[in-house]
Amino acid sequence: MPGTLRRLSPARVVARFGRFEWTLIAIVALGWTIRLVYILAVRQEHFDQFGVVGDAYFYHRGANLLAEGKGFINVFNYDLRHIVQQDAGHPILYILWLWVPSVLGFMGTLPHMLWTSVLGVGTIVLTGLAGREMVGPRTGLIAAFFAAIYPNVWSYDGFLLSESMSIFLATLAVWLAYRYRRAPSLPRALALGGACGLAILGRSELVLLIPLVLIPLALASRTVPFTTRLKWLGAALLMALTLIAPWVVYNNTRFEKPVFITTGYFITLLTASCDDVYYGPNIGYWSMPCAVGPADRIKAWTVDTSVAEEEYRRVAFDYISHHKDRIPAVVLARWARYTGIWDLIHNFDQVHKDIFPEGREPWIAWSSAMMFFVLGPLSIGGALVLRRRHIPVYPVGALIIITFITTTITFYQNRYRASAETAFCLLAAVAVDAGWGQLAARRRSTETAVDSEAEGRPRAIDAEPATADPSVTMSPSGR
Repeated sequence: MPGTLRRLSPARVVARFGRFEWTLIAIVALGWTIRLVYILAVRQEHFDQFGVVGDAYFYHRGANLLAEGKGFINVFNYDLRHIVQQDAGHPILYILWLWVPSVLGFMGTLPHMLWTSVLGVGTIVLTGLAGREMVGPRTGLIAAFFAAIYPNVWSYDGFLLSESMSIFLATLAVWLAYRYRRAPSLPRALALGGACGLAILGRSELVLLIPLVLIPLALASRTVPFTTRLKWLGAALLMALTLIAPWVVYNNTRFEKPVFITTGYFITLLTASCDDVYYGPNIGYWSMPCAVGPADRIKAWTVDTSVAEEEYRRVAFDYISHHKDRIPAVVLARWARYTGIWDLIHNFDQVHKDIFPEGREPWIAWSSAMMFFVLGPLSIGGALVLRRRHIPVYPVGALIIITFITTTITFYQNRYRASAETAFCLLAAVAVDAGWGQLAARRRSTETAVDSEAEGRPRAIDAEPATADPSVTMSPSGR
């Protein structure tokens, strides 16, 4: 035991740090500084001046009410109408995260933002580790740097939105997926299954991580016998189910109709199913008035949330069924907004929408868009590099696919792409690292040629290859 303690002592751990670890720590320090300055100098002043509104109010106030023993309720109905209405319209995990400082007595917006920034710092670390697992240390450091400075990653920490949690958990799943690919084992399968379960609680659409990442990755482990693969996959699925089961069971004890993770999908769909966003300049976006009428008609604050969801579903599907001819145009507009093409051909309309009604500061909205226009194309190059190196793209590409699907079936706003932002950082880092490596190789080749000519020796490129041991011969495969 004493020997074990010595091996795990902080001094020995620090002594084992290499260039990667120390550089990652420096990048984390940079990223946390950016987040803290933004929170302290910008967002706290904003909340002091305008208050907390929208979804941020739900998470902030919901965590405080949970700490007061009120449970998971609709905070707007409680504060405005003094009605206690059970609610599952928002991801539970971020509320639980904010509940930690709340239950300790730190219930203000500043403690909640500072506590959220811990998730942001964790995202930087996970992005660096994921990049190292995917390709190597340099890729990891480049990706971590992107995650540290990309406003579409760090700005959510100051908005009190669940996107900080979903970005963290999505990146955790990517890191654990590539760790499992490198060295499959039961503990790593369980860890990946656990990450998928937590991700579902952080953002319900991340349930697609199971069919898009967990299942194919587990079945593709050719170094493991097939029966063992199935057992490990079953264990990973059981781990995910174990984490989400308490929330599912709890929901089905407090609502009239079955509820899985959330009751928020159909009201979200309703905000994207009316003339406001099927026609005109807002096509592919969302509009709150789309949902106000149906909600007022059924007096949604007086009925069970799951019952209200049934009405929202009926109204949304009815509208969609009567406007089928508009669906291709609407979906194309959603895709164009997601990829940034809409901004390029519509005078940066999405950037202006990020400012109002989404509430981003203009410099955040513009810098986010500009950096995405850099990372997006680089990501395509990174995916091609991974394919050429026979490294699977789908564990990281799944995040882009999931958010793309979400946009397709609902609407587009930047928050709906948030879970994929570190995927863009990672793929872009692969491309930058590959380009960096090619430039370094060319520089070394040029320097070798110049040195050889200066010394009057034949150029190294013309020389016959030599082996350290004449008895060593190359195999037909070149290995």
